[in-house]
Parts: sequence; C-alpha cells; structure tokens
Amino acid sequence: MQLQYHKYSIDVKPASSEKSEYNMVISEDVYFMPSTSIDITVSNDGNSVSRILVEGFAGATGIYDDNILIDDSYLLLCVSDCVYRLRLPNLELDWKRKCDVATCFTISKFKEDYLIHGELQIVRLSKQGDIKWVFSARDIFVLPNRESQLLIDNDVISIKDWQGYIYYLDENGKVLKEDYVG
Repeated sequence: MQLQYHKYSIDVKPASSEKSEYNMVISEDVYFMPSTSIDITVSNDGNSVSRILVEGFAGATGIYDDNILIDDSYLLLCVSDCVYRLRLPNLELDWKRKCDVATCFTISKFKEDYLIHGELQIVRLSKQGDIKWVFSARDIFVLPNRESQLLIDNDVISIKDWQGYIYYLDENGKVLKEDYVG
C-alpha cells in the first residue's frame, strides 16, 4: 500500500526481508514466529529515509485502507492485537497500545481520538495512546466478507456481532440501543 505524507512516500507491505535490512525492528521478545510482519519504508525522491519492521504475535493482521491512518505527523497502524503510532518521517515509535486480546482490524478518527475495531473489543484511544473506554458484546465483531464494520454516524458508533446484534454506542462507549437483525 502506498501513502503520501507531504513530500514523502510511505510503502506499507508484508515483510519479506531479513531483519538486518531494517533501521529498526519493533517486536516482542518471544520464541515464536510472528503472525504478522509489516515492512514500512518512508522515502523522499526515491531515497529511503527510514525502513522498519513491525511484528505481531497475536491474531494475524492484513494491510488494508482502514487499518492504517496518517494523523498530523504520525502513522498509526493495527498489527495483531496492538496499535502503533509512529512519528513521520523517521518512523520513531511514539507509543504502542494493546487494544484487543486477539486482533485489531480497523482504526478510525473519532473526534480528537481514535476508535479501534478489534475482534472482541471496540476501544477508544486518546492521541496520547491512553484507553478511554472499552466495549465488548455477546460475541465477536467478525462476520464473513468484512461485513461487521465499525460505523460512525453523527457521533453514534454502531457495530454488528457474530450473533446478529447491532450495538449503537454513544461517544463514551455506553449502549444507546441494540437491535437483533439475525
């Protein structure tokens, strides 16, 4: 995936290189193979400014338009069960926050914060990486074909779970109503 940040080009793709080829590796110190390995390269006029590897060890995460976000001078991305905020253009780690016990699927801007759609939780994070609230439901927030997307409409957050319940949340993560749609 190609992104633009001012004069910089950002390339985000599945990693396929040796760890020694990166300026920095962000990884847990574990003895297992990572479930997700993301290669991020920032370049200017074809010259590499920074290249890092981010590894995750919980549920696997792909690379999609809705799990990567540029906000001000930061790149945010979901990798496994965590969200990473990296300072652009040098990709220095600003913070990392675990936001789900399994996998984080999407990240969205919400007011001055971020909403994270995880497999088991919806999380509101401040720009400083502090968890403001967490919402869990009867079942997982996963449906076939990425159908269970987090939607925001007039400050009302909605999400559908595996059992067919749609939850409508206010900006504080409190349930306004829920509907069973099967």
